[in-house]
Amino acid sequence: MIIPVLEQPAVSRVQSLQVHIATQRLKLLFEDGRMRLYPVSTAKKGINNQRGSNGTPLGWHRIWAKFGAAQQPGMVFAARQPTGQIAQIENEAKTTGQDLITSRILWLDGLEKSINKGGDVDSKGRYIYIHGTNEEG
Repeated sequence: MIIPVLEQPAVSRVQSLQVHIATQRLKLLFEDGRMRLYPVSTAKKGINNQRGSNGTPLGWHRIWAKFGAAQQPGMVFAARQPTGQIAQIENEAKTTGQDLITSRILWLDGLEKSINKGGDVDSKGRYIYIHGTNEEG
């Protein structure tokens, strides 16, 4: 008996991820030239690289660590650890009064000294994430 071997389709890797603050869009560019756009919400406090500002930092970053791949969608995280709580995802454009980090976390590390790396502008030290939320709407 001959058993055919089915080849898995090649998976194109992400070449870069860009966040465009003005349009609140995240753009994924793939090595094969494909592009995907997703809506995002950046910090309410606007653009600011300073520690304690709660602002969205500018500049080039890399993904330092990933969390949540083995967790179900909606898992709530505290200090990058799953809590066991599954958030109800709100798909309407309304505020729930909660500020939850859910589903997945990409922890960012700045690559530009004095802009987003080192001292009071260090994105990794500020725990800057791209993450899921319960307020998807």
